[in-house]
Amino acid sequence: MNRTVKFVLIVVLVSGATSFLLTAITGGARSTTSPAFIGAIFGMSVGFVYLLFSNNRKVVLADDATRRAALAEQTLGPGTARLLVVRESSVGMLVGVDIKVDGTVLTQLKSPRFAVLPVAPGHHDCVAIAQGKRTAVLPIDAEAGTTTVLRITATLVGIKLTREDDTPALRASLARVAMVQPDPSAVPRVVASTT
Repeated sequence: MNRTVKFVLIVVLVSGATSFLLTAITGGARSTTSPAFIGAIFGMSVGFVYLLFSNNRKVVLADDATRRAALAEQTLGPGTARLLVVRESSVGMLVGVDIKVDGTVLTQLKSPRFAVLPVAPGHHDCVAIAQGKRTAVLPIDAEAGTTTVLRITATLVGIKLTREDDTPALRASLARVAMVQPDPSAVPRVVASTT
């Protein structure tokens, strides 16, 4: 069943149930506002909340030891690089933003969260997608043995993906932020695609 059908069913069922309950509670007494109107407004509100969050997927959060290890200054092997993707915005905090690298969705971030994504050294095209809105493609050249930091910023008009410096202050600020594990089935494809 697709999202549109589910949306319509939710609106109809919630509207009908709300109208019925309001009529039963008021005993059918006349009022200035119709129970059907209130039910329709409530049904539409619940339906839109469903649409807003229906693209969110279940993600696995890293434990404290994994998060500390990911944020620690470390030397990566010569054939590896990684992306540190950060999302810390107050707009649309509960809406999941997909992180796509070279056409493959690696993870989804709500706010405030971050992810460390292993990639092969070389050129990668990165995009963030939320609620059908995409950022412009951000081309990056990941150097072997380095971490490239990307930041997702959400505003009322859309989302933006930018590159920023990897600093000790950034890593310290992420020490208390939840870390999302990348999708294990997608990571090998990205790592292998540029080798």
